[in-house]
Parts: sequence; structure tokens; C-alpha cells
Amino acid sequence: MPNKKAQRATRPFLRRRLGRELTKLREDRGLLAEAAAKLASVSQSTISRVESGKLAVRVNTIRGMLDAYEVVGGKRDALLELAGQANTGTAWWHSYRGGPLPDWFEIYVDLEGEADSLQIVDMQFVNGLVQTPEYARAVYRAARPDADADQIETLVQLRMDRQKRLTSGGQDLTLVIDETALLRQYGGPDVMRDQYRHLVELAERPRISVALVPADAQAGVVGSFTILDFPEEDDPSVVYIEHDAGALYLEDPAEIRQYARAYGRLQTAALDLKSSAARIAKMIKET
Repeated sequence: MPNKKAQRATRPFLRRRLGRELTKLREDRGLLAEAAAKLASVSQSTISRVESGKLAVRVNTIRGMLDAYEVVGGKRDALLELAGQANTGTAWWHSYRGGPLPDWFEIYVDLEGEADSLQIVDMQFVNGLVQTPEYARAVYRAARPDADADQIETLVQLRMDRQKRLTSGGQDLTLVIDETALLRQYGGPDVMRDQYRHLVELAERPRISVALVPADAQAGVVGSFTILDFPEEDDPSVVYIEHDAGALYLEDPAEIRQYARAYGRLQTAALDLKSSAARIAKMIKET
């Protein structure tokens, strides 16, 4: 239930905690989502989205759900307090809303800021958290040819702002990059050399590791993904997978294990950290 640590947490963290509590209450009552929706006078999709933590909760909606589950007394008061906390405060990235930032990415930015550990696999690009501004501009120009200069600059600035927690030592980052992603040129030789230097410098920091998967490795994994872990023991990990039309957020324990195994296979196929840094440093000279 809410405590001082929970009150300092961000909205997605609180929504997910509230969603788990409400899911347990519904299941304890032996109700399927459809039946719960009827009792609470809401749609079944509302039940699903509240339980998944992906919906900005309305306190009246939560009251209706608690009525349906016959929750009273201190338990009810605590959950209503938690619902109120989940709606308060403004995300640090709020000023970027209404621009080129997609709605589906807002969820990830919040979760990324809450995570204390990220395990990232990149198969096509250098990850946004370790991109230089020039490399980021080149990638955005290639990915969004219809975007104007101001939109590109807004996206690049958001990416740089996201990096601040990482560079301040607030997170653990384990990055596995496919070598072909580094060989793919964006912005020309000067931009790529600066990007390689940036990776080598970041890899020297104590909470950041960069491992390179050789182009000829047989790792049996396709596609990029991120595994986010959170400081609270009862807050489950999330796998984030981005695609052209949006993103997937996976929280099922079996799916998390599947991607954790895939990550492990890639780490096994990758060069060790020292050899990875040496390979990237060699790219600086060869570009």
C-alpha cells in the first residue's frame, strides 16, 4: 500500500502497482474481466487497461471497481489514495507533448526513467541512450523524411534529455550491439567516428557495459529489444519492443524469461568488454 517511497515514484510505477492490486481483488472475487466491467459500470477494455497500468486512472472509476469487489475500510481508503497519487504530478517530458513525440512512446519514457537497470539489444542502430546528437539527427532524418528541422531538433533534444540520468550514474546499462549496426553509416565518416568515440568513453564508466556481437556470430536472435528492471521487488520487469507502427510492452513472466534467455545467448556470442572496446576503437581508425 502507499508509503513514502511509493509517493516519490512516477505515475506509471503507481499505476502498475494499483493495477496489480485491482487484478488480485478481482481474481479473489472469482470474476472475469467481463463480469467485473458490468458490476463496475465500465467497459471491459477499461478494466484491462487499468489493470495493466496503461490508463490514466479516474478516481470515480476506481471507486466503481472497489464497489464491485466489495472493498471497504482501510483497504479501500489506501487504494483510493494510491489512485490519486497515480494522477498527480507532471512528467519531466511533458513539454514535449503535442509535438513529434508519439503517444505510445510516452509510456516508455516514463518507464525508462523509473527503471534502475536496462538491458538493451540493438540490431540496426546505436541505441538512443548512447547516441551523439549528430548521429541522432542523421538517424531521425533517415527514419522520418517528412519531419521538418524543428521536429527533428525536438526529438534530438528529448533523446539528449533522456541520457542525463544515465550519464549521472543513476542507472545500470548493459548494452549489446550487433556489429552490423555500427557498420551502417549515418551522417558520414566524421559523425560515425564521434559516435564510436562516444561508445568507447561510455564503456569506461562503472555502471555501463558495451558488448559487441561480431557480424559473423550465430546468435539466433533477430530484432532489438529492451528489458527494464525496477527498484521495487514487487514491480515486474518489462520488455519493450519498438516497431514501425508503435511498440509492445510485455510483462508476462514467461515472455520476460524468453527474452532474458535471448539476451543471455547474445551476451555469450558477444566479444568480452575489453575486446568489444578494442573493436570499436579500431573502427575509429578505419572510418
